[in-house]
Amino acid sequence: MTKTFLSLLMVASIAVPLQAQTAPAKLIFPGHRFSIAPLEEISATSSYVVLFMNLPPTENFSPNVNVMVQQYQGTLEDFKILSETQFVEQKWVLIRSEVREGKALVLEYAGAYNGVDMHWYSRVLKRGGQVFLVTCTARESQWGKLSPRLVGAVDSFTLEK
Repeated sequence: MTKTFLSLLMVASIAVPLQAQTAPAKLIFPGHRFSIAPLEEISATSSYVVLFMNLPPTENFSPNVNVMVQQYQGTLEDFKILSETQFVEQKWVLIRSEVREGKALVLEYAGAYNGVDMHWYSRVLKRGGQVFLVTCTARESQWGKLSPRLVGAVDSFTLEK
């Protein structure tokens, strides 16, 4: 083999994996054995739910995790104070409220919503003028059994560079 052919072969072997990494990402659900391309559009002016995942319903409620993108210019500490004020207005119990390493706000709270005792756990991450609010929700009666999975999903959320 010539040196030129070997050089081209090496370049091709490097280029193929790089090309594969730039293919559109898919959300993969191995339990159900399917994947789907994310439906995504960026908005600099709207707050909206980007992702909503449900577990099967029990007790007439589907425990869930959602990711909401909100336009927000304040700090995580400002968001913490705003959230705590809203929880008081709703008469919800604040279980946990802490900014971790200045990077993520963690909120856990419980209370009645439409006459049903609910439990929530949220992580808030900030990038630029946006916060990413990742929240899981379950009935209080479902929380003990499902919280490890729900909280695990919320805590797995990361912001990509």
